[in-house]
Amino acid sequence: MLTVLCFISCRNHKILQGKPHHVTRFLALAQVGNPDKKKRYLYAFSVTPMSSMDEKELTQQPPTATNCPYTELVKSLSESQEETGPNFFFDQRTLDSAHRKQKRQQDGGPPAKRRPPPQPRGPCWFCLGGKEVEKHLVVSIGDHTYLALSKGGMVPEHVLVLPIGHYAASTDAPPEVLEELGKFKSALRKYFNSKDQSCVIFERNYKSQHLQLQVIPVPKIPSDALRQAFIDYGRSMGVGLETVPRETPPSELAYTGVPYFLAEFDDGGNVFTRIKGRFSLQFGREVLAAPLVLNLPNRINWKSCMATKDEETKAALEMRKNFEPFDFTADKDD
Repeated sequence: MLTVLCFISCRNHKILQGKPHHVTRFLALAQVGNPDKKKRYLYAFSVTPMSSMDEKELTQQPPTATNCPYTELVKSLSESQEETGPNFFFDQRTLDSAHRKQKRQQDGGPPAKRRPPPQPRGPCWFCLGGKEVEKHLVVSIGDHTYLALSKGGMVPEHVLVLPIGHYAASTDAPPEVLEELGKFKSALRKYFNSKDQSCVIFERNYKSQHLQLQVIPVPKIPSDALRQAFIDYGRSMGVGLETVPRETPPSELAYTGVPYFLAEFDDGGNVFTRIKGRFSLQFGREVLAAPLVLNLPNRINWKSCMATKDEETKAALEMRKNFEPFDFTADKDD
């Protein structure tokens, strides 16, 4: 009886970034002369030369293909080079340091010291420690992120999830920030689901200096219909939105500094586009204001939805009270 060997296939490109490349396949073999006859240490390959394969066959992605496991290692090497200056020779010490950093993280050891988040170049309305932030809108505060009522929201419980520190987009945010953003998104979905509502979450990384996740509750509409509404409206505006797996991290969709729009739904895939040229700042609201969703054409522009400070304060307190049973940050206060 021969042991069945499984290949591990690794993508050599990032999803939606450039043309797909051929995958790299890995196969683990046992030690030569091992006593267990089921463990094979020799394997014969039947290889088709790349030069004789057409492009479609060459770039076909197996359904089990995974992202490159060395992405973080390469990132660590890049960070080391930024700190020490450009090196035009191979430095084993730098590679060893990156390996140690990666192993420390895998073993659950203390994380390496991180650089503080970049500071805004001017006033920022969303840095929680800044003078400009309107703290009466804050609903909940975590370790790295916070939840606030949207100023000029489309509906009463239109909220924002934002990092406490200054990060321009999800592609810039470190893992701990992304993890807590995910916790807020999950809690908000449960909250709105308890009210027999769905929610749409979108990020517009375009002409904005601080990461904002807009979370807007909508009637219980199937995610497929909501997703198609974004795709159809985008097509009418000359914007090509593509469906991407929900679990795909933003860093797999766009490089740091690349403007993009990403919308997330309660289930199924998300929709994404890299922004090239002109793009409506109200794109997400324009889709949700349509008759088949919220039917609120007069609330597309946030400036036309402004309320008084007293009204905003009352609405934020009400949201805080209603959201409390779903708020994961409440555990910190026990």
